[in-house]
Amino acid sequence: MQVRNLENNTRHITKSLGAFSVLEYDRDLSVASFNAMEQYFMGQMGMRKRQVVISLNGRNSAVIQAGAMQWMAGNVVATSGIKGVGDLLGKAIKGAVTKETGV
Repeated sequence: MQVRNLENNTRHITKSLGAFSVLEYDRDLSVASFNAMEQYFMGQMGMRKRQVVISLNGRNSAVIQAGAMQWMAGNVVATSGIKGVGDLLGKAIKGAVTKETGV
């Protein structure tokens, strides 16, 4: 599957490395009223919204941090990496000790 309108007159790919690309927005059209002033001044300072795009295209997999995926298109299967209840308990205890999320 290929996303056709990924780049347009408000966003473009700035860098690519393997399956990973950086999509940079020239203008952010998703501004809400509660953060419009903040977004305006960020734009005046040259700050741009960026997203990382992973294009698998036949590659086997990509590992990303929990909660990092915004959307997916095509035949994508997401797994948690947990092998069973014991593994879940072990990762939960480790996460509590290290203050990291392992799930």
